[in-house]
Amino acid sequence: MESVKAASKKTIPIQRGSFKSKYLRKHASLLQESSRGLLISTLVREETRALGQARTLLETYFLELFPDAIPQWKSETEKDVDESFINAKMPMQAPNDPATTETNSRKDRFFQAVDTACSGVIFIRFKSNISPLDFMTAFIKHSEQMDEQTRKDLAHSIRYCHRFVPIEFICPSYLPEIISNVPVFLHEKWPQIQPNETVALLTEIRNSTTQKQDVIDSIAKMFPEELKINLSNPKWTILVSIFKSCCGVSVLPNYKMNAKYNLRALLQKA
Repeated sequence: MESVKAASKKTIPIQRGSFKSKYLRKHASLLQESSRGLLISTLVREETRALGQARTLLETYFLELFPDAIPQWKSETEKDVDESFINAKMPMQAPNDPATTETNSRKDRFFQAVDTACSGVIFIRFKSNISPLDFMTAFIKHSEQMDEQTRKDLAHSIRYCHRFVPIEFICPSYLPEIISNVPVFLHEKWPQIQPNETVALLTEIRNSTTQKQDVIDSIAKMFPEELKINLSNPKWTILVSIFKSCCGVSVLPNYKMNAKYNLRALLQKA
């Protein structure tokens, strides 16, 4: 009886200051450097459990699927904040200094959790030469080769996670910034789409004053005239996901066929 009560007990909200400061990079960091990753949906107040389960899945399968992956972090000379006020004559850190050790160990990591400033959704930034879309494509294909019990166990292990949506590009969520930045990204992606293939535009907005119809109208104008629109079952989906001050954009193949990247639904599929 006690175990049942423990299992149903809610975890510490991910918005709590102590958790954010210890485990999450600041939301604004998504706009301070080139960012791409997985936007993972979950239940409100279950974000901490979802974060742990998502990271376990990534750390288990990432190197198995991409053994030659290379971590990509900022160089030692680049800083996330302005440190010009620090005395340049401060003593150098010893080789066994804990701060140095932590920095070096970070260089071996492939992921970084970032605050989304939204309930019910977490973001894991990819810090490697492998894109989140490439990982999800490879993982879905790999999961199709698993036996039924393995798929069932894996689905249970990510029971607090829902959709694992790849985000390939992030810019500020203000409409003028979207109009200015998104065409540059899409221009690189249009050649992937063949003349006989169909596309659709999907927009999601969380915790933002940006109006959905304004985003749809602005993005739709960026589509080449020769593209064929199919809203029911497109080959390609242009996903625009706005969360707080960030606008994430992706060009995703077979979005609906892949259950909108809901991994549990894919793993439980017969």
